[in-house]
Amino acid sequence: MHEFSEMYGRLTAGRTIRVYEMADYCQIAPQSLYQILNGKRKPTSVELVQRIADYIQVDPIGREQLLDAYFMTLWGKDVYDRRKEVTNFLNAVHENKSALRLRRNEVFAQLPPTSKVVRGSMAIAQTLFDMFFDSEKDPLRLFMPASFSMLPHLVGSYMKENRTLRIEHILELSSKDILFALQNILPMYSSFARYDAYYYYDQRCASTDPFPYYAVSDHALIQIDAGFKTALFHNQEEIVKTFADHFNYQLKIVHPFMVSVSNVQNQLDYFYSIVANAGKQAMVFHSAMSLFPLLTQNEWEIVLPEREEGEAQARIESIQTRLRAAQTMFIFALPAVTGFLEREDISLLTQTAPLTFSQRLDIVKRMIERYRKDGYRMLKDPISTFRRELQWFLGDSNGFLQIIDAQERPIYLNVENPYLLFLFRDYFENIPDRLFYDDEEALDILRGLVEKAESGKFHPALSQEWKK
Repeated sequence: MHEFSEMYGRLTAGRTIRVYEMADYCQIAPQSLYQILNGKRKPTSVELVQRIADYIQVDPIGREQLLDAYFMTLWGKDVYDRRKEVTNFLNAVHENKSALRLRRNEVFAQLPPTSKVVRGSMAIAQTLFDMFFDSEKDPLRLFMPASFSMLPHLVGSYMKENRTLRIEHILELSSKDILFALQNILPMYSSFARYDAYYYYDQRCASTDPFPYYAVSDHALIQIDAGFKTALFHNQEEIVKTFADHFNYQLKIVHPFMVSVSNVQNQLDYFYSIVANAGKQAMVFHSAMSLFPLLTQNEWEIVLPEREEGEAQARIESIQTRLRAAQTMFIFALPAVTGFLEREDISLLTQTAPLTFSQRLDIVKRMIERYRKDGYRMLKDPISTFRRELQWFLGDSNGFLQIIDAQERPIYLNVENPYLLFLFRDYFENIPDRLFYDDEEALDILRGLVEKAESGKFHPALSQEWKK
């Protein structure tokens, strides 16, 4: 309970603060404010903390420190650290910006056969960067952990050369470092590289060799020590081939890190495999799955390709039944509904036909009718956690994370790791109520959106289509 009062004390050290005047500014009883500032009570709300920050006139960093201290006081340090870890991960996914400005150094195919020692992490990074250009026929093969955090930055630097790149990556995962692994790996799927990762889980794939990790290209090999400080470089054909063969063998006994699906049936099969094992509770922030319980059979018949209609329809009905049987919460932001109405070319699944405006409008009306029954909740702000590029389905014992990569491909991470599932569920289940509209507010906003659309004030092109 002392974290907030201690931070307040540090931010106001050496200053004279009149508590009675601040209490009047913050609209709180002076005695209550005095107890909060002395660590005897918790602050009552974020708004109160904001007013305190305004009154003591702290800079933006100080304001953030005061808010962090408030949440730490409110939740306890362990819970705060967990939430901060997930928040940092989500922000890192969306803020993948490379500060590196590497340029190509050597053409390995033209070098005479040699072996040499490479010292320093930047020298290793430069060698790997040169190997990107070397892999023209085969992908660059990486046998190293996700803790090699420089990889997304190297790829970002490579993309500035306006070239394409293929990477195959085998890594280790464990309960301890899985969130850190995700933080480094997901930006790779969002880049313009064709990136395929595979993993061992809770199993050491590195030996006791002093250089347990490596990268191999068409003409070169670099063996890297566990600290990414020293490496051995080789470009002899036999050595390169030996490590390429080793990598190809490992591919037979590892698991895909994420799964990309390219057609309707595969996507529905994947959804069903997750939903069928989701347990009694589910939490969804996913544009397609949020609409599954709302669509009629007639609408699915219009959307689905005729050649896949029968089998796909059966899958959809199974998913709808399962979602209705579970205690499901569908979390969404208003821009998602507005975009669903505005975009004439929007399709629910890969390779499905779009719905007309009138059909989409009927679906939104159904959402209003079943808002409370089906567990819809609308966020007040589309915070960074809830973006189109990152969508979620979380059950009791499994779930998935979907990202939309740079080529608009949906890619799925099957979440079965108990620790990762706990982190995500804990984070999403405890979104503060102040970030959601209450049911009546949400329904009034959605009804207003429907009324606007029907009156022709929403979008001229759409209103003409609706009138037809």
